[in-house]
Amino acid sequence: MSARGTLARILCTVAAFALAPAARAACADDPHYRQMDFLVGSWDVSSHGEKTAEVTWSRELDGCGLHEVWKAAPGRSGMGMMSYAPLRDSLTYYWVSETGANNVYSQAEARPNDLTFLIETRHPSGTGKRARRFRLALQQDGTVLEDSRFSDNGAPYQPEFQLVWTRKQETTTHD
Repeated sequence: MSARGTLARILCTVAAFALAPAARAACADDPHYRQMDFLVGSWDVSSHGEKTAEVTWSRELDGCGLHEVWKAAPGRSGMGMMSYAPLRDSLTYYWVSETGANNVYSQAEARPNDLTFLIETRHPSGTGKRARRFRLALQQDGTVLEDSRFSDNGAPYQPEFQLVWTRKQETTTHD
């Protein structure tokens, strides 16, 4: 077989794959992706009883990811994306703020209605490491507890902040 014939067969095979309909992701039916569902909706966020932000989570990409929009005071707003990573068998959460700050939480512990993410970064002083544990847990009253703790250079974890998310009432219009 000539080089031209081989190249033609390769190009035809590539074209066939490119034109074939893509297999639909079964994320919507996979329990790994559904473990984030308790976050879907719109929430008022409070600290010590005072409203500090609003957050909305929506399912995107046929249920393969959740998109977050966080609205707060200037310099405190941002967006996130959360999804399950099959190759690592773990959830991943990516956050970016309007100031350009961003984090990728690629280690996670997931229990029903309770997600904890871990990230390790350079310490704010520039020397050493800071670990942060970021937890989102559905409470019995329907609120979500957001709890963040940090550890500097391997020291015991200390509280960073706690927020309470209260689901917004859905408004309906009558014709």
